[in-house]
Amino acid sequence: MDIMTKNMKKVTVSIVLLSVFLLSGCSVTNFFKGQVDKLGGGPEVTAVDPTDGANNVALDTQVSVTFNKEMDEGTLNAKGVYISYTNEDLVVYLNPFLNSQYEYNADAKKLSITPSQEFIPDQEVALVVTESVKDSDNNSLPMSSSSDSRERYKSTFRTTKVQGEAKAQDEEAAEDTTEDLSFNEQSARNEAVDFIVTKSETYKFDGKAETLAVKSVTPVGCKGCYDVVIVFISRNEGFGDRTRKEIIGGDTLHETSIRFENGEVTEATMDNEWDVLEQKEM
Repeated sequence: MDIMTKNMKKVTVSIVLLSVFLLSGCSVTNFFKGQVDKLGGGPEVTAVDPTDGANNVALDTQVSVTFNKEMDEGTLNAKGVYISYTNEDLVVYLNPFLNSQYEYNADAKKLSITPSQEFIPDQEVALVVTESVKDSDNNSLPMSSSSDSRERYKSTFRTTKVQGEAKAQDEEAAEDTTEDLSFNEQSARNEAVDFIVTKSETYKFDGKAETLAVKSVTPVGCKGCYDVVIVFISRNEGFGDRTRKEIIGGDTLHETSIRFENGEVTEATMDNEWDVLEQKEM
C-alpha cells in the first residue's frame, strides 16, 4: 500500500505540472526542448533594459539586451531582435521601429537599440529575440515556452503616461513656449496615429490595421503646428459607424488630413467629405 500510495502521488504531481503548462498557454514540447538546449551550452539573455515588467519608461529610452556569450553581430538586427507595440492597432503597416539603430559591444556582449522614433505614451512594448540570433559558434538561444518556436526570449515594459520630469518642470517655468517646442514632428506623427485608432469611427468600424500609415507630416507656420495626412483601407464603403446601415462591400482607400495646433487636433477631414471630429458629412 505504501509503494502504491507513493506512485499515485508521483502521478498526481505530474498531472498537476502538466496542467499548469497547458493552462498557462505554454508549449510543453518547446519547454523541454529549451531545457535540453540550455544543457548544450547555447547563448542566453542575462539582462535587458528596461527590465521585464518595468513601468513609467521614458518615451525616448534606449533598449538593450545583454548575452552570456559572444554573439554573431550580423544576426543582431531588426529581424533577430525587434521591439514592437503589443497593441496590434498601433503596429501600422510595418513595425514602426524597423529602422532603429543597432549597436553591439562585443566586450560587454551587449546589444543597444536606439528606436527610430519616440514611444507612444502609456503603451506596452515587447522586446523579442528570435531564433535567427546566433552566437559566434552559430548556436541559437534555447527554445522558450512560447507556442511560437521562432520566439526565443520576450520581455515587456510600459511607457510613461506623461512627459519626463525635466520636461514637466520646464513647462511650469515657461509653459507657453516649452509646450510648443515639445510637440515636434515625431509627436505629431504619433498623436495622429493614436487619433485615428481611438477617435475615427470609420477606422474602428472596418479599417484594416495593417494598411494604416502616415503619408506626410508638414509644419504649418506656427510652433507646434502640423498638418498630418494618414491613409488606411476600409473593408466597405462609407464613413463612421455603419452598424445599422446598409453595407456596400469593397476595399475603400481613405485619406485623412489632421491639423494640430499646440499639440491639439483642431481639424480632421476624411476624403474631403467627412468631418472626423464631428462624425458627420461636411
